[in-house]
Amino acid sequence: MSKGYLVAASDAPALIKSRADVVCDGVMDAAIIRDSLANYQCVELSEGHFVIDGPPLEDSSAGENSIIPVPSNRILTGAGFATELKLPDNYPYHAAAILGLSHNTGTAYSRITIADLLIDGNWASHPTTPSRPIIAGIGTFYVDNAAENNDALRSHNVFIRNVAVKNTEKGIDSYLCFNWDISGCYFENCNRGIYCDISKYVTVRGCHAKECGYGFYFDVSWWWTCQGNTTDNCNTGIEVIRRGEGGLIQGNTIHGGTLTPNLPWNRQANIGIKTTGSSTPTDDNPKLWRIEGNTILGPFTHYGIWCAIPEGGEHGSPTTGNVRSNTIRGATLTAIQNDVGSTVTISDNDIG
Repeated sequence: MSKGYLVAASDAPALIKSRADVVCDGVMDAAIIRDSLANYQCVELSEGHFVIDGPPLEDSSAGENSIIPVPSNRILTGAGFATELKLPDNYPYHAAAILGLSHNTGTAYSRITIADLLIDGNWASHPTTPSRPIIAGIGTFYVDNAAENNDALRSHNVFIRNVAVKNTEKGIDSYLCFNWDISGCYFENCNRGIYCDISKYVTVRGCHAKECGYGFYFDVSWWWTCQGNTTDNCNTGIEVIRRGEGGLIQGNTIHGGTLTPNLPWNRQANIGIKTTGSSTPTDDNPKLWRIEGNTILGPFTHYGIWCAIPEGGEHGSPTTGNVRSNTIRGATLTAIQNDVGSTVTISDNDIG
């Protein structure tokens, strides 16, 4: 790890504790990490287990909250997956994120690196009444709505590397973001491994999603890249939905699978890659996307690639895109299902 303010876990080795700037007690770990990030630019978390308990920080003007805000100009690193941040059993609060990158309304956090750690949302143990907390491992939320038309207000220049997230609603939730780079990350048992929403220039590379509802999900986003990733036994490997343009899905490997327990989301390996327009009259449809050079290996109970029209029909100008040079095996219904029509070009695919 790089030199920085060292926070030791309560169960870290004695030598690490002796060198640490602060040692957690296994109870108030979230508060200690939060205070460290508030005061030091580079924070290192030792190997060991950090208990992420206690109420999240409220932001009534935003309506959302996070347990540990990560301010601008910060580096948060661990010792690889030996560093675990985990919610306790029966966590009773609602929180939008464990690590939050835009805590206050109108505050666009920027120049942040998060690397080399594991986050466990411990979803199955959360109370179901009145509802489980909808929580992301790392997330942004409710920044100023003007950010959709002003990139300076978006959370920007964020690098997330070699981070594992499991047992959460969303692994990484990039909402109203600009210029994010997510690489080498791993997601397991999440509804969505990565949820990219109303964002621009997000790159997802070399990541792996296993047994998630959706591996990688791009909603109303522009000029994003999903490249060289792997999914295993996800309901949908990669999905593109609604308006936005310029997405690239390239060189990914998508593995199907068999029906697995619904805990709590559907994991049936239905579709390899899916694009769909919008059924909302005020929305347009995704444009200029490319699906190329991917390997899609079944079994899939539906389609290898599905260019879909939403229920109720599309609104706005037609979906446009290219599906080419993909290898598809084991789709139960159709390898490539194009319901959109001539505005989607399909060529040079290897189907068997």
